[in-house]
Amino acid sequence: MDFEDEEMVYAKDFVKSSETIIADVWKCHLDFVRKVMPPTAVFKCRSLVLFAIIAELMSLVFPQDINVALSKVLAKAKFSEFYCVCGQVSHTEKEFLEHQKRSHPFIYRLFWHLKNTHLPID
Repeated sequence: MDFEDEEMVYAKDFVKSSETIIADVWKCHLDFVRKVMPPTAVFKCRSLVLFAIIAELMSLVFPQDINVALSKVLAKAKFSEFYCVCGQVSHTEKEFLEHQKRSHPFIYRLFWHLKNTHLPID
């Protein structure tokens, strides 16, 4: 298998994993549409979304820094923690963001820039 085939396999795996993350977050949301979402569901949604955002930014900017297959993280993780595709596991969101700032400063700055310049859709 040559390099282009490996890239295609990775891209397909990434798309499947991203679709799973989106489906899981929507399921979390739809399960609690008319009720208050419990803290565990909120935590799972936040950790899934942050994992997906950082994974996508890393795949676009520094794909060589990805040390963990997204599909394996989704299969094994309970998302009771925050996961980085470099392999780091953090117990809190603050710890996760500090890891991003320390270990992946460019991704961290890009994430905050995108977050802060996002315009609401009305």
